[in-house]
Amino acid sequence: MFSGLQSSIENHIRDEFNKEQQLITERIAFQLKEMFVDDVGRGVLFLRQPFALHKLFEAIDSKDKKDIAFWNEGAKKVFSAFLNSNTIYHYAVYADQNGDEIIKVGRDDNKYLFEKDELPNMRNISDDSIFAETIKLNERQIHMSRVSEDDHMDIKIGTPVYYRSQKRGVIIIEVEMEEVYSILIPVKHGKSSHTMLFTDKGELLFCSRGLTEEQHKGEREYILRNPSSSYTEIPESHGEKDILMAISTLKINSEKWVVAIESTAAEVTGQIKRFEEQKQRLLIMLLLAGIVFLSYFLKIHSDRIKAEVRTENEVRTSKKLEAINKELADSKERLEQANDELNIANERLKNIDRQKTEFLNIVAHDLRTPLTSIRAYTDMLLMHKDKPETIKKIFVEFLDVIRHEGMRLENLVNDYLDLAKIEAGQMIFKSEPVDIKGIINKSLAIYYGEAMEHGINLKFILSEDIPVIAGDDGKLRQVVSNLLSNAIKWTPKGGAITISAEKKDKYIEVCVEDTGPGISKEYHKKIFEKFVQVQNGKERVKKGTGLGLPIVKYIIKRHGGRIWVESEEGKGAKFFFTLPVR
Repeated sequence: MFSGLQSSIENHIRDEFNKEQQLITERIAFQLKEMFVDDVGRGVLFLRQPFALHKLFEAIDSKDKKDIAFWNEGAKKVFSAFLNSNTIYHYAVYADQNGDEIIKVGRDDNKYLFEKDELPNMRNISDDSIFAETIKLNERQIHMSRVSEDDHMDIKIGTPVYYRSQKRGVIIIEVEMEEVYSILIPVKHGKSSHTMLFTDKGELLFCSRGLTEEQHKGEREYILRNPSSSYTEIPESHGEKDILMAISTLKINSEKWVVAIESTAAEVTGQIKRFEEQKQRLLIMLLLAGIVFLSYFLKIHSDRIKAEVRTENEVRTSKKLEAINKELADSKERLEQANDELNIANERLKNIDRQKTEFLNIVAHDLRTPLTSIRAYTDMLLMHKDKPETIKKIFVEFLDVIRHEGMRLENLVNDYLDLAKIEAGQMIFKSEPVDIKGIINKSLAIYYGEAMEHGINLKFILSEDIPVIAGDDGKLRQVVSNLLSNAIKWTPKGGAITISAEKKDKYIEVCVEDTGPGISKEYHKKIFEKFVQVQNGKERVKKGTGLGLPIVKYIIKRHGGRIWVESEEGKGAKFFFTLPVR
């Protein structure tokens, strides 16, 4: 009996060990997916649209050699600033539609600095697969190419460049695989543990112990049979027996990668301390089982005695045994309830940790983009500080870009501060007389110039009977400004924006209507949640932090009103909010 229980304990510990290994592989797979699909994808899309690159196209079209040289250097500065803020990137290339390399910039650090005599010669890359596949794509699409040579693997990611609806070439970024390996190398789950990266076809991309693909025969066979996330035991591989392996799968562009961690079964004994809580629970269950067995034996013996001699002492003993059994049952129930509460608490902690990581990644990326542009254009102004004619030519344009990015950075910080106040319950609201018509008129005056610049017709329809209400004037100005700003961002040139307000029964209803691309019904509620970005068709278009509308919703709700959207894809959008008259 005890031998069977011991075996059951060991099997339980081994199963927990396997599950924990698989959780680690899932976390690594999430990091790799975030690195390639999110960070690198956004990075290569960012490099296709800098102001300096567009000015270079204009110079090329006009065949002005002086302007071409100037804007070529300017674009290189933008590329260089971007690469230096992202350690995963090795170098970036812009090649025109014929495949001729026009710009080639490496990351500026001790390891990857491209000196003049070390910089690869500019060449025609039209025969390279990455160029041939990327040039076929539509705007904002991405292609990834993986090339293995001997023990080295290169990953290149490209996207086509369009300017004024014309295809002008491609942007290509090479990913530094050392950064990828730096995620895998330190991961261990015991002394003999190591980490591997395969394709779902069984090709070994990386092994932290430097073992060859042939030495991982058992692992490859299992992955080919079952490439989805799971764990298993392999009898023997690379000279070791009883291997415990866990895998998780992630999709990178057109292929699947498999993250694997393996340890020997001997490592299980070294992990018993980590499962101390589970062991104690099992020991208690073992003790309960022994007590129940003993109670059962005593009850049978007591029944036999009672059958022979019905005495008062035997009756008393039987009652005591029943009380003990009841207490044991109650103890077992309390233990199970405590275990359930611990599991729920652990799950909540994991969710909090995951949300914190996602939030920090979003904040870092959103702040990095305007800072990169500000740094690049400031560097170009400093570079030409001794050339008055050049400074005079570019000064206003560059200051306008820097001012725009600075305002964008300020808005990002304000949104994050407002979100922090909301989640901490520290946002303070005033109660003062508020003139809704006055707020709308002042907001229209502020955004009139921006609307004219984008060729947008700004109109308003305000009823005469709108009364003054009680509320927070500054917060309601923030609501109207946010809705107007969003409308201008999404309305194309030649479109129109109409803001209207009227009194309806005991409420004031305000509407901001635009003639933009519209919002599909699946996003009508989601856009009022944190960090949600609208996705049109197959492409995701980011035009903000995803915090403006959640903050607006909170402000309107605190004023006793509500906010909603009415829209269909391709038919513009109407944002409504109401405020009580009191």
